Amino acid sequence: MSGKVSLNRLAVIGTVILSVLVILALVFPITISVSGRSFLSIGVEHFAQANTEVTSLRTETSKTFDLGNGHYRSIISGGALHYKDSQGNWQNINNQIVPAQAPWNYQMTQDTYTARFLSSFTAGQVVKWEAFNQSLAFQPMELQWTNALNQIQAISMPQNTAVLVTNTPKQSIPELQTGYEEGTIRWDDAYGEGRHFWWTCQMGILAKTLELETAPPVPASYIINGGSPVLRLNFIFSPSSGLNIYVDGVLWNKSTRKQTFNAIEFRNAQNQTLWYFSPCRVWDSGGNETTVIIELRKSGNKLYVSARVPYSWLQNAIYPVFIDPSTNIYSSASDGDIWKKSTSSYSGAHDPESGTVSSSKSTTLIGQEYYHDEYSTWWKVFRAYYFFNTSSILSTYTVTTLQLHINCQYDNSNTNFYIRVQQGVTTASPHDPLQASDFDKNDYTGNGGQALSAGVGWYSISVNTSWLVKEGWTKWAVRSSRDIDNNEPSGYEHMDFYTSESSNDPYLYVEYTPACSPSISLNLYSWSVNNGDPVSEGSNYATGLTYFTITNNSGGSVTITIGGTDMTGGGYTWDLSDDGSAGDMVYGMYAGLSGGDYTIVVKESEPYNTLKSGLADDATQDFGLKIYIPTSFDDGNPKTGTVTLIATCD
Repeated sequence: MSGKVSLNRLAVIGTVILSVLVILALVFPITISVSGRSFLSIGVEHFAQANTEVTSLRTETSKTFDLGNGHYRSIISGGALHYKDSQGNWQNINNQIVPAQAPWNYQMTQDTYTARFLSSFTAGQVVKWEAFNQSLAFQPMELQWTNALNQIQAISMPQNTAVLVTNTPKQSIPELQTGYEEGTIRWDDAYGEGRHFWWTCQMGILAKTLELETAPPVPASYIINGGSPVLRLNFIFSPSSGLNIYVDGVLWNKSTRKQTFNAIEFRNAQNQTLWYFSPCRVWDSGGNETTVIIELRKSGNKLYVSARVPYSWLQNAIYPVFIDPSTNIYSSASDGDIWKKSTSSYSGAHDPESGTVSSSKSTTLIGQEYYHDEYSTWWKVFRAYYFFNTSSILSTYTVTTLQLHINCQYDNSNTNFYIRVQQGVTTASPHDPLQASDFDKNDYTGNGGQALSAGVGWYSISVNTSWLVKEGWTKWAVRSSRDIDNNEPSGYEHMDFYTSESSNDPYLYVEYTPACSPSISLNLYSWSVNNGDPVSEGSNYATGLTYFTITNNSGGSVTITIGGTDMTGGGYTWDLSDDGSAGDMVYGMYAGLSGGDYTIVVKESEPYNTLKSGLADDATQDFGLKIYIPTSFDDGNPKTGTVTLIATCD
């Protein structure tokens, strides 16, 4: 006999429900007799399903699956997997863009943020982003050249072109069988012919992208002569009143011009970062990529945010070129890299106690680099850091499998190395958010697990199970083995991996067994009352007190309760009494333990009565059932009911 696992009805892992199918078949002579005679049988149906998600154990960043036999698997992402609906329940994120009610034309509402769009690219505030009871609206403005003197040459204002909405199936984590859709709203020729613009709703990210199919028109001589010519993509943005804007950690006064290569934070009145403008990425079709300046300024009573792409970079780019100044939900998992450059020696890049923090990007670098030509020489070292909220893994759980999964976007290495996991010498390292001092190689130790570099795609690194921090945050440094072994690079020896600011989140694969994971079984599958011979009104039948044997496979002590249901079939119902007595179309049932008597009422109403308290792990308990047939009944049709055993960890 086997159990019906129904953990999703509870908030914690602690109960298993075992259902016994009670089948009643009423047998009459060919000529129906008023004496009403029947026989009764008991059977078991197997309901347990392995690899079933336990939805009650969802968190924002994790899913948990019941693997059967007391084993569970958790997928713990570096970014969000779920959002809370209006009832406060965690639901799967789906970034599908669908039609909306006026005044908006389209919307995405199934993420930790919502986005609403107008179909016209020239309609003013085309998009509104909302999260945490705050909002931010964007109005596309002119694409232009400018320079160090703030002189301006117009290229194009937003154009009135047709809108196209698409929803593309995605799967962020391979182990999750269900995917989601990523919605994109696009305007071709939004800034003139061959200059297209779109927003894409990704998990926790509203990505803005400008595509330049060909080089923009050459800037006028006065733009070039004014120094540092840049292509500037402008937006008016309107934050809600409860937001403060921080640039490089300093509150912006919303009047002076500010420029930064870093993320721009939006904080609430409690100084919590709610979301941010990511560092602006620009890349071309040849794989060349750079980060460019984001500028905040005020003009009149409007606030502007602009991406500034150097003309010198665009001159050498391979077109099409893409500009991406995205807006991201803040994740306290501050994964990223810290790097150091030296123009004098390898040790100057390898040994310092601090470096340059590069977080809030969609990729992170792992490895080293050496470059030399007639003009310049340098060495670089890149070290990555990952953070996961593992508070859902309780201290009493036994972790049996731990894997780090990271997805490589680019492999720029001409020398193979091991991608190696290290842990902090103290619990302080690495810090969240990352600090420059987290670069110090002496703050990390050990080899928790490693994988050989082998091109792009997903890497699965088996990690020492003791390195998972239960009921807390698990955080590691991930470094090149050649960096750890102090092997000087001879060229490019680094790889780009996606972070939680991308749609390819790093994640942990964890298998574990709780200290007590309710699992019980029975020895028999059926009982034919009275050996299958007919039974009569008002009679009673018993199995004997050693007929069924419960075995506790839970890994800990459990308490078992027992209940039942009415018997139905053929249009007539036998009600199960809550006091064990029988009557007209009412039957009663008792249970009894070996060495005792049938004294435990099997009732329909919860809470059910206790069958056995404190049954130890691996222990067995014999019991039996006694059924009191109704004093009268009206038909001879088959009927079914259920006896339920519920095991709860003590």
